[in-house]
Amino acid sequence: MISQRKIVKRWYRECRLRFRYLSRIIRAKTLHVFLRLCLSFFALEKRFNPVVKDQKKRILIIVVGGLGDCLLFDPLFWRLKEKWPGSRIDVLTGCFEDMWERLESVDNLMFFTPDKLKTPWAYASLFRIIYRKSYDIVAEGIAMFPMRGIYPVFTSLVFEASQSPIRIGRKNTGSYALLCPIDRGFIGCNEMSKMAKIKTEQNKAPENPYLTHIIDISPPDRRQYHESAQIFRSLGLSYHRKNNEPRLRPNPSLNKWAEKLLRSQWASNDDIIVGFTMETTRRIKSWPMENFVSVLQCGVSNKIKFVMIGLAQQPSTSPFNKFPEENLLDLSGKTKLGEMIAIINQCNVFFSCDTGPSHIAQACRVPTIVLFGPSNEMEFGPFDRELHTLILPPGDLRCRPCVLGPCIKGKSCVHSISPEIVYQELMQKVRQFPTIQHKPAPQFTKQPTVLCVI
Repeated sequence: MISQRKIVKRWYRECRLRFRYLSRIIRAKTLHVFLRLCLSFFALEKRFNPVVKDQKKRILIIVVGGLGDCLLFDPLFWRLKEKWPGSRIDVLTGCFEDMWERLESVDNLMFFTPDKLKTPWAYASLFRIIYRKSYDIVAEGIAMFPMRGIYPVFTSLVFEASQSPIRIGRKNTGSYALLCPIDRGFIGCNEMSKMAKIKTEQNKAPENPYLTHIIDISPPDRRQYHESAQIFRSLGLSYHRKNNEPRLRPNPSLNKWAEKLLRSQWASNDDIIVGFTMETTRRIKSWPMENFVSVLQCGVSNKIKFVMIGLAQQPSTSPFNKFPEENLLDLSGKTKLGEMIAIINQCNVFFSCDTGPSHIAQACRVPTIVLFGPSNEMEFGPFDRELHTLILPPGDLRCRPCVLGPCIKGKSCVHSISPEIVYQELMQKVRQFPTIQHKPAPQFTKQPTVLCVI
């Protein structure tokens, strides 16, 4: 029998979740009312201070997600500029400022940081900028806002503030059901098929009042390309990534700093430097630490130097501390994003699991070796297979890609990739690129304008 104490705890938890859900709905509705009030003032202001608009198409895209997801939107921006020459691409984001400022495909940036509490006037300032830009198209590229507060329905506020004639988003954009706390479990191929059936039934529901075009994106295990390639499909735009996309512009000052640190103070121009990171956004995508150590031990015996990057510093008990500093330079937890990009740019080869720094290396035209386990290599894998190598788990695993986990086999499939195979591919890549083989670095022709930081 269930004890009285457990019953009380369960009741208290349910009451707390219901109260949180109700408070979120009240806040969201209040903010929608506040927005409509702001729109009345904006319309009045527009009469006395008209918006000057040229013939160029203005497009706003909301992109808030992981580092790799954000970077993979660069090809979309270029295809939009090719479809509508002279168009201006604005991005509303809340992360990775150093990365966004290096994308030449972006004209203007708006930073909305979801980790800070906003005042009503901060929202009003953002709404006013969006309203007065008079965008022709507003699209929800990806909006992975934290599941707290009213952030899950934030995109509906942006659509309403824009008053754009074309608004592209997901079916559930602006739905208050997103404010309800949810439990995430394993999502495999069977579960994704069920989700696809549910999605088909949802498409029969009334149209979303915030949108004019609904994005119909394939389930994660069936995607042949990144989901950004499907955002503008309803407007007749479909594309494939090119070999040199995405691409990041260099930062001359940071590149000189990284070159001095790696090539002058620690190593030389003739040394082979291999960068790597163990960190991943999800634990299920991580390769065991002892496998990284095995690869490093073999590489050090062949006079290869390694640079380790990451967000968190290694503990004093880390096995990487056993390597001499002349063989392993540990920069984990010691660099900002811009500095990390410059460090990767100085490497001969970079290897890791499917994670943000691997996409950074590919955007810098650094040869990479990427280990894929549960994530979809067709969506997130490197496109230029001559410059980059992709390693998959051995055998035909019907359960992959599973995307979220946890693994039904008890241990992630990426663990089945042996360090011997990774080391063989690493040495082959080193022999193929004994020197830094970057393409000519593009010049700073322009830098995105930062419209606001909120």
